[in-house]
Amino acid sequence: MSNKELVSIEPATGDELWRGKYGNVDDVVDTARRAWVSWAAQPLANRIELMRRFVNEVRKDYDTFAELISKETGKPLWEARTEVDAVMAKVEISVSSYAERTGQRKLDSALQGTAALRHKPHGVMAVLARPLDAVGRMVSSLSCSLLFVGWRPLTHKNDFV
Repeated sequence: MSNKELVSIEPATGDELWRGKYGNVDDVVDTARRAWVSWAAQPLANRIELMRRFVNEVRKDYDTFAELISKETGKPLWEARTEVDAVMAKVEISVSSYAERTGQRKLDSALQGTAALRHKPHGVMAVLARPLDAVGRMVSSLSCSLLFVGWRPLTHKNDFV
């Protein structure tokens, strides 16, 4: 990949919001794979608690996130706030969805012995988003669900820039 920089321009003013160098995708995936081992080994309750702490951090900087989303996408501030609200709400939605879909089951079969259904983490997954979509909402929707089940998602801003 080239040494070019990624630049975010505020659509309303043309001002530069931030600038960053492109990351090396291979390095990012390798780092995520190394981090995944310890993340996947965490009990579900620990992963949920860490995601709830994430929500608390978002809540602390609620206005900053809303203003940045508004500036970066050109959305009105009220709409950017709904995106931050959705990011925070997604954690609890993911907790209840996980519980509904993934209970462990053990079935005794008369002919085959015992059958068990378990859910285990599988690895690293990339989450890519188009800049004008509801980026925060989309990335959090995918990332929260993946993090709960033990995946280690890559997101465009944290990992590739």
